Amino acid sequence: MYRDIALAKGYIKSYRIYNTTADSTADFDLILVTEYADSTQLKLSEARFNDIIKQERPAGAKLLNELKPNDFRQNVFSKKAATLYKASDQVN
Repeated sequence: MYRDIALAKGYIKSYRIYNTTADSTADFDLILVTEYADSTQLKLSEARFNDIIKQERPAGAKLLNELKPNDFRQNVFSKKAATLYKASDQVN
């Protein structure tokens, strides 16, 4: 929901959720990828998502079992990459 709003506002370029298979080196089965148009969008992302949450849920984000995000959120892998090639989104 929050990413849909961020997408509509132009705060992010896209997002995708991938299903994968957990294994002994990576014990997770979902991957969330958020694409930003540039480094400025990325730097502003935390503040922008906080604003979206405040607008959508003035009483605060809905939490599972009252757990705060840092209680369960874990970055398992982090890797920087650069685009070598991207096919055009438009077909002529």
